[in-house]
Amino acid sequence: MLTRNLQVTDSDAASIRTKRRKGWKKFVFYNFPALSWLIAIFFITALPSSNFGESHLFSGDKVIHALIFFILVSLQMQGLIKQQLFPNLRYEAGFYALLYGFFISGVTEIIQGLFLQSRSADPYDYIANTFGCVAGWFFFNYIILQKR
Repeated sequence: MLTRNLQVTDSDAASIRTKRRKGWKKFVFYNFPALSWLIAIFFITALPSSNFGESHLFSGDKVIHALIFFILVSLQMQGLIKQQLFPNLRYEAGFYALLYGFFISGVTEIIQGLFLQSRSADPYDYIANTFGCVAGWFFFNYIILQKR
């Protein structure tokens, strides 16, 4: 019967910690643009709605909403594909970026409805945000990744 010594030495443990730490640094580095854009989204959506005019499905405000979330999903996909700490996130970047975009879209609308007196939750905003997420996913998958 063959047995192996499966004990981890101190140098092995230190090496594992160093690799994990470097992995987290790269994860944060690659996802920093998406995180920065997320913070910008919360500031943009906190602006008073009187600056934007009337709300209906095909207004300029909805184009801005779609563009904001288009950029968010594109940046998030870029960050998830480049990072190597979480392989599942890397290989399923499109799914997770879309899920992230839909979630953030819903959270921003809920925050606007519950906590911001100068804004209100608008289902058309959520539709525009969702359209922007899907357009960003489509753009990144079929335009950016095809060029690589």
